[in-house]
Amino acid sequence: MHKYIDADVLKAAIKELDSGGDYTVYHFLELIDEMPAADVEPVKHGKWIKTDADFHDMPMEEFKCSVCGNTTCNLTDTTIPLPKFCDGCGSKMDGDSE
Repeated sequence: MHKYIDADVLKAAIKELDSGGDYTVYHFLELIDEMPAADVEPVKHGKWIKTDADFHDMPMEEFKCSVCGNTTCNLTDTTIPLPKFCDGCGSKMDGDSE
């Protein structure tokens, strides 16, 4: 698993080092290893998949999230885009799949 660190915390730690010190790359690698992990979560990617939902005479289309199956509706033949993120799981709807 990857370890993500806060670059600003690392910069502050480097600035605290004695400027006259004789540091090697190993000192900096150790400093990086000692950094606390940042609180991050990987971005999930998905896409909207058109369903076969029947809205009878209403000009609507239904789409479901490829990650969690949450659905959203949109007017047929509209210029209004589908949401960029799924409100069910937070996936970024950029057409990629996990």
